[in-house]
Amino acid sequence: MNWMQKIQSRIRALLGKRKLDAEMDEEMRSHVEMRTQKNIDAGMKAEEARYAAQREFGWQETIKETCREVRGVTWIENFLQDVRYGLRQLGRNPGFAFVAVLTLALGIGANTAIFSIVSGVLLRPLPYKDPNKIVTVLHEYSNPVAPADFLDWRAQNRSFEILAAAEAWGGTLTGHDRPESIPGIRMGTGLMDLLGVAPQIGRGFQNDDYQPGREHVVVLSDRLWRRRFAASPTILGQTVLLDAVSYTVIGVMPPTFRFAPFWATKTEMWAPLSLTDRAGERDSHSLRIFGRLKSGVTRQQAQADMDTIWKRLQAAYPDTDAGRSVHVDALIDKVVGNIRTALLVLLGAVAFVMLIACVNVANLLLARAAAREKEMSIRAALGSSRSRIVRQLLTESLMLSLFAAILGLVIGGVGVSILKDYLTGNSNSYSVRLPRVSEIGMDPPTLLFTVGIAVLTGLVFGLVPAFQAARPNLQGALQEGSRGASSGRTSGRLRGLLVISEMALALVMLAGAGLLLRSFSKLSAIDPGFSTKNALSMTVSVAGQDAFTGPKREAFYQALFQKISAIPGVQSVSAINHLPLAGDQWGRGLYVEGHPLPEPGKGDGAVFRVCMPGYFSTMGMKLLRGRDFTAMDRQKSTEVVIVNKTLAQRQFGNDNPLGHRITLDNPRSNPEWLTIVGVVNDARQGSWADAPENEYYLPWLQSDSYVGSTVGHYAYMTLVIRTAVPPRSVAGAVQNAVWSLNGDAPVSSIETLDEVASDAVWQQRFNVILIDLFAALALVLSVVGIYGVTAYAVTQRTREIGVRMALGAGRGDVVGMVVGHGGRLALAGVAIGVVAALALTRLMSGLLYEIAPWDPLTFIVVSVFLLVAALVASWLPARRAAKVDPMVALRHE
Repeated sequence: MNWMQKIQSRIRALLGKRKLDAEMDEEMRSHVEMRTQKNIDAGMKAEEARYAAQREFGWQETIKETCREVRGVTWIENFLQDVRYGLRQLGRNPGFAFVAVLTLALGIGANTAIFSIVSGVLLRPLPYKDPNKIVTVLHEYSNPVAPADFLDWRAQNRSFEILAAAEAWGGTLTGHDRPESIPGIRMGTGLMDLLGVAPQIGRGFQNDDYQPGREHVVVLSDRLWRRRFAASPTILGQTVLLDAVSYTVIGVMPPTFRFAPFWATKTEMWAPLSLTDRAGERDSHSLRIFGRLKSGVTRQQAQADMDTIWKRLQAAYPDTDAGRSVHVDALIDKVVGNIRTALLVLLGAVAFVMLIACVNVANLLLARAAAREKEMSIRAALGSSRSRIVRQLLTESLMLSLFAAILGLVIGGVGVSILKDYLTGNSNSYSVRLPRVSEIGMDPPTLLFTVGIAVLTGLVFGLVPAFQAARPNLQGALQEGSRGASSGRTSGRLRGLLVISEMALALVMLAGAGLLLRSFSKLSAIDPGFSTKNALSMTVSVAGQDAFTGPKREAFYQALFQKISAIPGVQSVSAINHLPLAGDQWGRGLYVEGHPLPEPGKGDGAVFRVCMPGYFSTMGMKLLRGRDFTAMDRQKSTEVVIVNKTLAQRQFGNDNPLGHRITLDNPRSNPEWLTIVGVVNDARQGSWADAPENEYYLPWLQSDSYVGSTVGHYAYMTLVIRTAVPPRSVAGAVQNAVWSLNGDAPVSSIETLDEVASDAVWQQRFNVILIDLFAALALVLSVVGIYGVTAYAVTQRTREIGVRMALGAGRGDVVGMVVGHGGRLALAGVAIGVVAALALTRLMSGLLYEIAPWDPLTFIVVSVFLLVAALVASWLPARRAAKVDPMVALRHE
C-alpha cells in the first residue's frame, strides 16, 4: 500500500474525528522529510530539496478541505472556504497574481473610461421631458431658418404640439469686477415648455415676457449664478447690465441644464426672443427651430408634413426660398452628430483589448493549472468531484477579476478625468468639443458595467483552464517523477490557439491604428492658408457702448493698435470679425457684374469676413494679386472687396479678376457693386478637411454696422497679433492695453493660432491617440502572450532539448526549433487577423481622410511589424534554451 492509499484509508477511518488534521499534518511532514533526504542524496542543495519536497507533498490543506466537503459542510462554508483557499494560493504566487491582476485591470480600466463616454453621450436620455419626441427643423447642413419661414411653419404644420425658435445671443456683463462676455440664447415662445425643465429658483418665461418692452428679463445658468453672484438667493428681482442694458433676473436653471446641447453648448443665460419686428424677413437666417411631436406622429410623418409646407413657400417666395430644403431630425441625432461612429469604434477597440487581456490571463492559468496538476489529482483521488474542482478554480479566477476591477476603476476614473479635460477643449470657445461632456462620469451605469465586465471576464478567462484542470490523469500525475505529460499536448494546443487568437486581435487593432495614423498625417499636412506660428488671437467687444461708435470706435482701435505694437516682442497687429476655423461663418449670395443671372435658388454663395488693414500680412496669408486694404478704403470712397483664390478661379477662370465688380444684394433691384482690388490665397474656413469655398473680405471702415452698431454680433472684433516671442507671454500686456483705453470692454477667447488649428482637428487627434494607445497595449499583451507560451514550452521540453543537444544538435538548431514554433503561431494569427481586419476596418471609413480602409501599405507594415515583434518574443526563450547544459537537462525532474 503506497502513501496515498494509506492517507485515503486513514481519512475514511477517521471521518468526523477532531484529530484528523493533526494526524494528516504529521503524516505529510514525515513524507516531506523523506522526500527531502532523497533529493539531497540525488545531489540537490538542501534548500532546493526542501522546496521541491514541499511543492510535491504540500497538499495538507487540499486533503483537509476534501474531508470537510465529505463531512457535508454548507454551501456558504464551502464558498468561504474556497475564498480563503484562493487567497492563500494567490499569496503563494504573488508574481502570477500581480501580472494577472494588472493585465485585466488595464483592460477593465480602458473599457470603463470609454464606456463612461458612450454612456454619457449616446446612451443616456437627454435631460428634457420626453426627449424622444423632440426634433430639430433646419435647412440642409443644420443651417438656420428665416423668421418669416418659421412663423409660416408654426402656423401651417399638423405634426407638432410645440414649434419654437432659438437664436444665438450674448452680452457683456458689467458692474462686477472685470467685464465678461457671456454667451446666451434667446428663447422663442413655448421653448421652455417644450423642454419641460423648470428653474431651480424663480420662474421661466411667460407670455407677458414676449411683449415689446417687457422682454428685458433673463434666466441664469447655475454656473453663472455661482461664479459671478456667489449663489446669492436674493438674485431674483435684481438687475444686471448686459451690453449696458438692464435685465431683471427672474430665475436660475438647475446645475444639470444645458441648452442647446449641439450648438452654443456653453450658453450661460437665456432671454425671451420676440419676432414681432422681423415677422416678414425671409433673407436673414438666424433661427434654430425645435419641435415636440404630437402623440402618435412619427418623425417621418413630420418630415412629409414639412416637405409639403416648404413646397408651397418655395412657390410663393422663389427669390429667398428656392434651392433650399427642410430636414426634421431627432434632437439626439443632432447632439451626437458624427461622433457616434468614432465612439462605437473606440468601444470596439477596448473590447478587443479586453479580449486580448482575457486570453493572456487564460494562458497564465493554463500554465498554472499544469503546475497544479498533482494537486488536482490528489483532490480527485480523495473524492472531490469535477464540479467541486471547477468551482474552486472559478472562485480563484473571479477573485482575480474582482481585484482587477477595483484597480480598473481607479485607472478608469483617472482616464475619465483626462478625457473630459480634453473633450471640453478651450474654455474660451463658444462650444465644447463634445456635446454632453458634462454628463460623462463614473455614474451608476458605468459602475454596473465595470462589475459586469469583471464577472464576465472572470468566467471567460477562468472557465477553460478550470475544465482543463478538472480532468487530471491520476496515474500519471501521482506517479513518482512525473513531468506532467498528461497536460502536455492538449494544454499546449489550447495555449497555441489562444496565442493565435490574440495575435489576430492585435493585428486588427494595429491595422485600425495604422489607418488612423496615416489619415491624421495627411490631415496634418494640409496647409491652412495662414501661418500658425507665433500668433495670438483674442476677441474685444464694445457692445452696448454708445461712446464707442463711428469715428470714436475707429479712434479706439487706432490707439489700441499703437499700444499693442509698442509691447516688446509684438511685430504686427490687425483684426477680423470671424477668425478662420474658430468663428462663425456668415454667408451671402454672390453675383458677378456682366454674368447671366442665375435662376432663383441656384446662384453661388460665399462666406464673407470683415477685416482691417494689415490683416493678411499679420496672418501670413499670401496676397496673389492686387493690394491689401488701406486706411483710404472708408465710407464715401469706392467700395472694394478682396476675394479668395477659389472664388476668382470659379468666377473668372484664367482672366484677371481685378477691376471686376460683384454684388451681395439682389442684382435685380438696384444693388451696391463692390470692386475687386485683390486676390488672396485660400484659407481653411469652418472645417480643416473640407475644400475651400468661395470667400471674400470687406474693409472694416466701409462696413457701417461694424463701425456704428452697438449690437453684440457687430460690435466685436478678433485681434490677431504676430510676435517674435512666445505669443502667450504678451497676452496679459494686450489685455491691459485694452482696459487702459476702455475698462468696460471684455477680452475673451484668448488663443494662439496653433491652438486654433489644433482644435480644428481635435476629433481626429482624439481618435488617433486612443486607438494607437489601445493598439500599443494590445501589441504588448500579445507579445507577452507569445513569449509566455514559448517560455513555457521550453521549460516543458527541457529534457528533449538536452537529448537533442547530447545527440549533436547545435545551438542554432535549438533556436530555430523554438523560434519556428513561435513564428508559426504568429503567422497563423497574422493571416487570420488580416482577413478580420479587411472586414472590420470598413466600419472606419467615415473616420479616414484620403486613405482607403483596405490600404495595402498599412496592412503590409503592421503585419511585418507584428511578426517581427512575435519573433523577437520567441527568440528570448530560444536563446535561453540554447544555453541548456545537456547533462543538467537529462537530470531534469
